[in-house]
Amino acid sequence: MNNKFKKEKISRSIQPANKHITINFFLIFAIIFIIPIICSGETAIKYYEKGNKEAKNKKYKNAISYYTKAIEFKPEFPKAYFYRGVCHGELKKYNKALADYTKAIELNPEFPALYYNRGVCYGHLKEYNKAIADYNKVIALNPEDFQAYYNRGVCNEPLKKYRKAIFCYTKKIEINTEYFDAYNNRGVCYYKLKEYNKAIFNYTKAIEINPEFFQAYLNRGLMYFELKEYIKALDDYNKAIKLDPKNHSVYCERGLCYDNLKEYKKAIADYNKAIKLNPEYYLAYYNRGVCYYTLKEYNKVIKDYNKAIELNPEYDLAYNNRGVAYLWIKEYAKAKIDFLKAIELNSESPSLPYANLGCYYWAAKKDKNKALYYFKLAFENNYLDECYDALFDETKDGYFLKGLNNSPEFKALIKKYKK
Repeated sequence: MNNKFKKEKISRSIQPANKHITINFFLIFAIIFIIPIICSGETAIKYYEKGNKEAKNKKYKNAISYYTKAIEFKPEFPKAYFYRGVCHGELKKYNKALADYTKAIELNPEFPALYYNRGVCYGHLKEYNKAIADYNKVIALNPEDFQAYYNRGVCNEPLKKYRKAIFCYTKKIEINTEYFDAYNNRGVCYYKLKEYNKAIFNYTKAIEINPEFFQAYLNRGLMYFELKEYIKALDDYNKAIKLDPKNHSVYCERGLCYDNLKEYKKAIADYNKAIKLNPEYYLAYYNRGVCYYTLKEYNKVIKDYNKAIELNPEYDLAYNNRGVAYLWIKEYAKAKIDFLKAIELNSESPSLPYANLGCYYWAAKKDKNKALYYFKLAFENNYLDECYDALFDETKDGYFLKGLNNSPEFKALIKKYKK
């Protein structure tokens, strides 16, 4: 494979399972019988109880109407605000839920569930620092609320505070050693920290507790892939597919394994399956194009990258790789346009298209000065060490660089920049 024809790993952002704990209505309404309601009017109580009945039956809009009536008769009714907030949350109207929880907190600042539910809303709205502050308050009021630790861990992850998230998940596991989601999420954090063996341990533990846990098999497969243990990764992907045969992303992950094992027909079959399940999944087209490139089926490569670009016009690697395919079939003008577009889309890390422009200027124009100029730019922009050898391989980049790669000027560039 031409070293500039970069392979993209599929969807590597390993997602924690059950990212936000939703409110269980039956648990919440059980609180009614534990905590007495002090209400100044029978009418407010009557509407409040009607709201409870509707909410238990998941008729949330009706429940909201009754809670609103209760509040009209008794404006300082914290539980009516609280449960109305719960109903808004169930309808995904998180800003309205926030307003109700905040009002309830003003009226009853020592009730942990108010902060907990508001934290859930902030989490859904991606206001993670505010969510963490609320979970901190829950823990201060009730140090034994380990679900608050768990949710706080979930909110620390998008803030890249992985050590803090690990601490939170560990606290949850200490109180409930069978909570497989916490092991999975802790594994995600270790993955982000590149501590792959610890990640594998946690995914394995999650699977031991719940052998039907699709996400843990997928995540452990990703770890084995990172460690180049492709057979183990395949085994996990096969199990994940058995659990969820309609999940398009796992077919792409398995396709990557087959690609690395040079079983290209199997890889293509998996990408075909992923596309059948989700025709809008641009990475399946992208990676299938990589396989076709290896098989030197350049017209199929271009067709797949056309589709990937149609689905994701900002995907710089697709332009870069399509440009390489154009180089091989000598459509040089189109190749140049694609390389320039790739640079425009990814100005922070443009080493691949810069090097490819170097290949273009030598293969198409025999313009040594421009070719050397773009290679210099590539080498200055974190050009990968493993890519240098391909510059002299006539089955790869070296094919385009005959006569340039043995010149004193080119060798001097290599000597200066190769580590």
